[in-house]
Amino acid sequence: MRFFPCKAEPDIWIRDMNDHYEYIAVYMDDLTIASRNPQAIIDILQAKPNNLKLKGTGELNFLLGCDYFREDDGTLMMVPKRYVVKMVETYEETIRGEAETDIYRSPLEQNDHPELDKTDLLDAEGIRIYQSLIRSAQWIVQLGRFDISVHVMTLSSFR
Repeated sequence: MRFFPCKAEPDIWIRDMNDHYEYIAVYMDDLTIASRNPQAIIDILQAKPNNLKLKGTGELNFLLGCDYFREDDGTLMMVPKRYVVKMVETYEETIRGEAETDIYRSPLEQNDHPELDKTDLLDAEGIRIYQSLIRSAQWIVQLGRFDISVHVMTLSSFR
């Protein structure tokens, strides 16, 4: 189909259409198509000799933990809201009754100093939960919540 892999990221395939480029991003068995006419690409992939069985084709709404929607002017927006809500629910269930579950604006509040914390070290299960929480927070940063990256990085150093 005349697509070639991007030099910087080989899982992104590019096709020059003279006045614009088309893209197919591959992640495991997921494809994300960026094109003025994505249906034409889908039709080729589903036709012979390819015979790919594609499901979930259509407007991008959710991918890899991130919600997508369009603004009134057509701008594509991404927000990891569903991922964050699910993460909070998971950890509230995991640590039920063992910690405060108040809502905070960031992983570290003003004047927090984890390096000065003198509480007992976590047991093996507590370490597993903490490391899992940090991994989830790191993914939220990857999804675009750069505003918490310094806090997550600081907390990561205590893994």
